[in-house]
Amino acid sequence: MSTLHHFAACATTGILMSACSLSNCFGREWTSAAGTTIEADLVRVHLDNAILKKKDGKELVVPIAKLSLADQKFLSEQASTVATGGATDAKILKGLTGDLVRVVKGKVKKANFEQPAAIKYLAVYFSAHWCGPCRAFTPDLVEYYNQTKANHPEVEVVFVSSDRSEEEWTNYMLEENMPWYAVQYKKASSSKLKEYGGPGIPCLVLMTPDGEVLSDSYVDGQYVGPRKVVADLQALIEKDSPALTEASALGVAKP
Repeated sequence: MSTLHHFAACATTGILMSACSLSNCFGREWTSAAGTTIEADLVRVHLDNAILKKKDGKELVVPIAKLSLADQKFLSEQASTVATGGATDAKILKGLTGDLVRVVKGKVKKANFEQPAAIKYLAVYFSAHWCGPCRAFTPDLVEYYNQTKANHPEVEVVFVSSDRSEEEWTNYMLEENMPWYAVQYKKASSSKLKEYGGPGIPCLVLMTPDGEVLSDSYVDGQYVGPRKVVADLQALIEKDSPALTEASALGVAKP
């Protein structure tokens, strides 16, 4: 498993918080603001909580604000390392640099990922304005994205068009008010993301930023549709978000 799979992110006190590299975080001693200590691995950071795993395999959810100032500073420093690309290759994300656009105030404008270090799940959406099933599914995907993205910066979507003209492509994004990124129309046909698409649309493919496919609209050559991929993504999100424990070994009570 690549180091990338151990990253998630959150925004807290204005800082992008990300889980650190394995060499720095495994078997680390953590201290609460009250002075209690525990040795545990840092699995990831989710929202305002650090997810720690003890030697017995039990996961603890500790509010970052309840950790010592030294531990909070450590997490912030690691987040800076991740944000500058020091901890992961993220080859898919890097390959899209300069190729992306986004709808901003009713216009399609060039854009780059706002939080590349945060992205853990990348859903690539192959679709087109002329495709009836696509037009039926897209509003549901828009709604899901809008409901999910605010609390889960680790999720991102990129639209790869099969439209017949740039005008169709532009109208499609504007009419559906697509909130995610899209590969520029002129670059869509040659994009490396194309190799992940199936023979038909709508097609949604869920992958890591390194290109490992986690879920696909095609299974063993059979079309199962994009809704299965959304369900698989939701299951992964829920698995990544364990319920807060009543109290942890650090002596931190449930907030």
